Amino acid sequence: MSYLVMARKWRPKNFEEMVGQEHIAKTLRNAIESKRIAHAYLFTGTRGVGKTTSARILAKALNCKNGPTPTPCEKCENCVAVNQGGSMDVLEIDGASNNGVDSIRDLREQVKYAPMQGTYKIYIIDEVHMLSKAAFNALLKTLEEPPPHVVFIFATTEVGKVPHTILSRVQRFDFRRISEASIRERLEFICGKEGVAPQVEALEAIARKADGSMRDALSLFDRVVAFTGKELTLDATRKVLGIPEDRLYGDLLKNLMSHDTAGCFSTLEEVYHQGLEVSEFLAGFGEYLRDALFSRQQGITPAMLGMGEARFRDLRTLALDLQDGDLLRFAKITSELLSGLKTAPHPRLWIELGLARMAALDRVVTLSQLLGQEAPTPHTVHAQPTSVAVPAPEIKKKSPEPVLTPVKSDEADGLETDHLQRQTPREEASGIKIDELTSRWPELVESYAEQKPLTSGTLRQSRLVIRDEDENLTVEVVFSAPAHCELFLADKDGKRDLKNFLTGKLESDVRFALAFSADEKKSESPEFFPESETLDDIIRREPIVKTLLDLFDGRVVHGPR
Repeated sequence: MSYLVMARKWRPKNFEEMVGQEHIAKTLRNAIESKRIAHAYLFTGTRGVGKTTSARILAKALNCKNGPTPTPCEKCENCVAVNQGGSMDVLEIDGASNNGVDSIRDLREQVKYAPMQGTYKIYIIDEVHMLSKAAFNALLKTLEEPPPHVVFIFATTEVGKVPHTILSRVQRFDFRRISEASIRERLEFICGKEGVAPQVEALEAIARKADGSMRDALSLFDRVVAFTGKELTLDATRKVLGIPEDRLYGDLLKNLMSHDTAGCFSTLEEVYHQGLEVSEFLAGFGEYLRDALFSRQQGITPAMLGMGEARFRDLRTLALDLQDGDLLRFAKITSELLSGLKTAPHPRLWIELGLARMAALDRVVTLSQLLGQEAPTPHTVHAQPTSVAVPAPEIKKKSPEPVLTPVKSDEADGLETDHLQRQTPREEASGIKIDELTSRWPELVESYAEQKPLTSGTLRQSRLVIRDEDENLTVEVVFSAPAHCELFLADKDGKRDLKNFLTGKLESDVRFALAFSADEKKSESPEFFPESETLDDIIRREPIVKTLLDLFDGRVVHGPR
């Protein structure tokens, strides 16, 4: 008897053996038990996940002599015929080679006839998305109302190409990609049956290479066993399947971390010397960066990443010297290199330039580290020949915090109230006496304007009056117009800030009340700018006028408001 490959020998024969598709197996079993058998099914998913195998198991369950039953006996002539592919009632059709409308017309004629041995006549159409538009349209009526003894089972890897008119007439089942852990467990089971002693790391490498496909995993396993015999080792697996060693990925990452461009080129040379596919190496390095990124995160376990404890510890140790941003940038450039490799006129030069670009990147530094508010992580102490030193920013000393002291003040309405006055620490004594405030008022206004430029403009239209009545000292700000007074008093903090400013300018602490009033005599027909003033006088008194003239290309208009 000729040799039967692993993919066929260990193909699942019942719903219990369907690996990674337990949700579909349970649904189909329950449907058969409750006699809720649909007239059409659609199995969709990537390659090698069990679509056609599940269709055969379903056909066997429906036509078993003991059925329909979710547990076919595997012994009756109908079960044996389905397993051997010779059942007259189960017809498998290749949608790629029978995609014309004539093939569908022939199928419509055949469905009229009753099954020969089983309960149902079952049509399994593989790669159904390959049917032409005319063929799909010819199938619609039969698919919607087939004879009671007919069941259609469609399988496809590209469900997006199946018309919605077909999708609405079938029960759809989405097959998942099989996890690496499930593939590894299945391979361990097969090794026990075949008498093969495997290394766990070798099975992990095969499962990772299979990329979610059980059929691919069994084919790869078959190749490795043919080379190694009964001892399945990691080195032999890598040699047969062309899988680069993790050491190469680790060396490349360390060279990138240390900005060692020559070391990166040396690693790439070793890849070529070993005869490895450079695209395979780049794809593996991308997965290595992904594993390194996730191994850094809290709560991630080796089982979640589908790897062993030793590899997980090595990745975590290596990744501790990196930031997430470093790994993400390396992974992005690696993905760009891999996608551009197919069209690059000089593939090796394309990869070397990409590695040099990654090696030249400065390491990621957080903003708090840059400002000196956080201790640098270990990765910041490595030499960075291509980076430019960033000087530490100058940290200005904070001004002393204001002190809350109780004082008395007279507000504009004349009411005397006790409140907590917010005082800033006194500046150095300027030598201004209380009776000098009146003469030096214009000078003080310009000094105050540096601190409060928005509300100090109205003070330029005022004068100062000092009154001493019954040993109560009052400093009164008299505005030239009521509008100026109202505008200044509209700032709720303006009165307090002005008093603090004046208190800080006096020679010694003096208690006084601050009042505000308007000169009623000048309130009639006020002018923005008197006729006697020149433009230079106006700009000197109101610097903002110069800014407005330059900004809007304007001119000064004299006259009443």
